[in-house]
Amino acid sequence: MHGVARLLPMNFSDHFSSAPQDYLRSRPSYPEALYEHLASLAPSDDCALDCATGSGQAALGLARVFERVIAVDGSASQLEHALKHPRVEYQQRLAEDTGVPPASCDIVTVAAGAHWLDLKRFYAEVQRVLRPGGVIAVWTYNGWPQIGPEIERAIAQFRDETPQLTWPPGFEHVRSGYRSLPFPFESLPAPAFKAEMRWDLDGLLGHLRSWSAVQALTKKLGRDPVEPHRARLQEAWGDPQEVRWVRWPLHMRLGRVG
Repeated sequence: MHGVARLLPMNFSDHFSSAPQDYLRSRPSYPEALYEHLASLAPSDDCALDCATGSGQAALGLARVFERVIAVDGSASQLEHALKHPRVEYQQRLAEDTGVPPASCDIVTVAAGAHWLDLKRFYAEVQRVLRPGGVIAVWTYNGWPQIGPEIERAIAQFRDETPQLTWPPGFEHVRSGYRSLPFPFESLPAPAFKAEMRWDLDGLLGHLRSWSAVQALTKKLGRDPVEPHRARLQEAWGDPQEVRWVRWPLHMRLGRVG
């Protein structure tokens, strides 16, 4: 169950496969309370489907509260480095075409990835695979982490003073906290959750390098666009070995099918 089911390669918008191990280290994890809340809404704890799973952070959390988790992603390199768990089955499939049997899942989730999907096709797939009363949960976080005013200003300077840093289509939904994301489901209240990590300066720099716009610019320039800003970020951070809390408020859309 913990291996990767390999299918034929598929064409899709892949923003994060160039350094999957770095991506795994540089992305925040989500709180246990989030998964417990999702389990309380689902009609049973039999099966969860995590789409655009990436390196499997959300799949691993779902495995603590669901008996079986099917985790799909179009990127073979991401799945090769995904977090293993005996109740998680990884498959190289698109979120819009999961291959899951009809009416077989209690919940469908997408963590920080719904804005990259073909939403019309994905939502049709959600309707197909969910059981009656099943739940869809999609969430994201603003890319600008909360650490402290001086460090946040240094991050904003990096973001705003890198003129070639452009965000792929779909990122506007992240900026809106998913309020602009089309969501044709019976809406459920979404509690406030935060993602948290404890990082030193290198942890933060790794996170900045994991941004989709930075990954694209790195490929274009053939060099690391974050490194020239290290001195300014370190001045704001202080001792580079000092470990700090880094937090991101989560923005969630929750819905139920009939």
